[in-house]
Amino acid sequence: MRQQLVVIGNGMAGVRCVEEILKLAPDDFEITIFGTEQHPNYNRILLSKILQGEHTFEHIILHDWSWYQQQQITLYTNETVTHVDPDTRTLTTASGLQQTYDTLIFATGSIPFIPPIQGSDKKGVISFRTVEDCEQMKTYAQKYRQAAVIGGGLLGLEAARGLLHLGMEAHVIHNASYLMNRQLDQLSAQLLQQELEQQGMKFHLNQNTTRITGTTRAQGLRFASGDKLAADLVVLAVGIRPHIRLAEYAGLHVKRGIVVNDYMQTSIEHIYAVGECAEHQGITYGLVAPLYEQGKVLAQHICQQRPYRYQGSIPYSQLKISGVSVFSVGDTTAPDCEPVIQQYDGVRKTYKKVSAVAGKITGAILYGDTAEGIALLEMVKQGASVESYLHPLESTATLSEQQSQSPTDIATAKLEHTATVCACNAVTKATILQSIQTHGLQTADEVQQHTKASGSCGGCRPIVESLVRYSLAGNQAQADPTTAIDPLLIIELPEYPDTVPICLSTSLTHTALKEQIKDNIWNNNPEMISPFILHDHDCSTCRTTIHYYQHLYSANTVAQLDTYRLPYAQLLLDRNLLSSDAIGQQVTDSNDEIHQIRQWQSTIEQMPLPHTVNIAIALDIYSPVSVRVQDIGILYSPAGWEISIGGCATDPIQASSLLTTVEHISDVLYVVNIALELYRYDAYYSEPLWHWMERTGILPLREQVLSLFYNEAITHSNDDREGGGTYDAHAMSFLQRTM
Repeated sequence: MRQQLVVIGNGMAGVRCVEEILKLAPDDFEITIFGTEQHPNYNRILLSKILQGEHTFEHIILHDWSWYQQQQITLYTNETVTHVDPDTRTLTTASGLQQTYDTLIFATGSIPFIPPIQGSDKKGVISFRTVEDCEQMKTYAQKYRQAAVIGGGLLGLEAARGLLHLGMEAHVIHNASYLMNRQLDQLSAQLLQQELEQQGMKFHLNQNTTRITGTTRAQGLRFASGDKLAADLVVLAVGIRPHIRLAEYAGLHVKRGIVVNDYMQTSIEHIYAVGECAEHQGITYGLVAPLYEQGKVLAQHICQQRPYRYQGSIPYSQLKISGVSVFSVGDTTAPDCEPVIQQYDGVRKTYKKVSAVAGKITGAILYGDTAEGIALLEMVKQGASVESYLHPLESTATLSEQQSQSPTDIATAKLEHTATVCACNAVTKATILQSIQTHGLQTADEVQQHTKASGSCGGCRPIVESLVRYSLAGNQAQADPTTAIDPLLIIELPEYPDTVPICLSTSLTHTALKEQIKDNIWNNNPEMISPFILHDHDCSTCRTTIHYYQHLYSANTVAQLDTYRLPYAQLLLDRNLLSSDAIGQQVTDSNDEIHQIRQWQSTIEQMPLPHTVNIAIALDIYSPVSVRVQDIGILYSPAGWEISIGGCATDPIQASSLLTTVEHISDVLYVVNIALELYRYDAYYSEPLWHWMERTGILPLREQVLSLFYNEAITHSNDDREGGGTYDAHAMSFLQRTM
């Protein structure tokens, strides 16, 4: 018998949670949803686009009436739940309808904050929260011309831009000295104000509204300064508050929002909360990306699918006004923040500010050109080091190729395949690329239809378009085997690469492919690849995978690798490591050791690997290169050089595990060479090192590495140190004999 699952709220968070539940357990629940509005689920984020004339209401519907019918969901619209009885597990609506539940989800969202302004209850004073609010603005615009928006944040500016489109004179009243003061700094806010003034907005900063004048309807504003402003329509856009009254009456623990734990459980068994009404670790979120993430966690918990814990989210903001590009993430104004980059181009009217705390990227502001926004969001999520941002790993593109690339394409190339491109819908770069290749997608609209990427706020649209361009270029390059395949087109392997095909165009697994190449079945004849493996279906993923394995097991194909951009190791050096003074205090024979590191770097950065491997070398734990979240981290300590492996700086961040500690830098390089060779021969192409290490296990890996190191390498130790570092050759020749 199916359980009764009831959701109070037909908004974006609640319905997304239901979507996730249907994916995991489509037959386990009988689902009922109550919504106070008369509409099906729609994208509230895009209401400003309706006002600005870019969308109709039909364009922003996320789930039409037929979807509820197809999923066998009972939907009650225009139905407000007024009482919940946790003892009998029953709820009652304003119309007298009663509904029992086994599991109840509060997704009641938020309500507009109404400031204590005299006259705020007059006719002509509205908020900006629903489709009905948009319709009211349109109605007033047909009769009146003077409009005032109280609030100079995201919502207020978007409302004001919509009123301009409707033909009204839009005045924005803000109680701070500059616009969007919670997201921007003064310079970026000034640029924004200048642009919006050119579009027709009028601003009244440092003004506090004390009264809305008029007899029966709004006719103007009066400020604390004594100034007055005529207005026939007043829009309140000063914030939102979690809608918690129903939960409070039901006996749930509430503060600012409904208090939940890491699994979105409330204080009462079988009752959960998700979205803007939920308070997690003292924080409530008003952005869609955190709400969707909460919904996924809750769905996994309800469906008993080994849920991960919700650990909070990094908020970010993107203004949705035509002709204006503004992006902000994290905190760039805190007292302990230090600007990493602060660039202003007065000609192009662009501004970029990236801030850090203790060597970690913590916030960014972009104005005019927001192409880097998604990449910077990922860096803030990961706690990326300043070093990794200021000195990114070198691109494989030629200088002319780099110069011809747009800022969006460059930002796209920086993203890891596991990076989230569409934060609103939790769509990764790998998912988008795989969907493009699998379904033969040609446009960003088609990508949106298949993956939902760019289907909410639209902020990631440029990145999605860039991925489409790269994929189409890659497909054209397949006809010419001398054309390099862009690394963007390499799709991440599924979770169990030994039991699934290397891509969707073939049934051959990585294990089988490696064995056939090792056994020399093809006699190193590339002409046999396509018909034997791909059944006349060619793709860049297969080509690159095949040539990588041929490189490992056949010397005749090494030259062909020049036409493919395969992953390599990339070295991140603590800047202090290059200072002889700093080294002299901790490490002996610094010049010789620096020479060894540089020589070794030139070797490993030409060694094709299954996946890009980031290796960091640091002199102390405070180094900005963050050794603990790299694939391989090398850290100097009083006990010697500590070598750790298996870190991951993508979301979720994963700390590396200690592999061993050695005394000399030459031993460090040798141990790392052994680990890299084991990884090269044992991992599957495009499998990250941390994923391979999870399959291998740190203890077996440590035993294997140290066994090879002590049994083979130590016999050469004296000769190697005297000979200027021949460890590389010994390690590679010995390991290749054992693979």
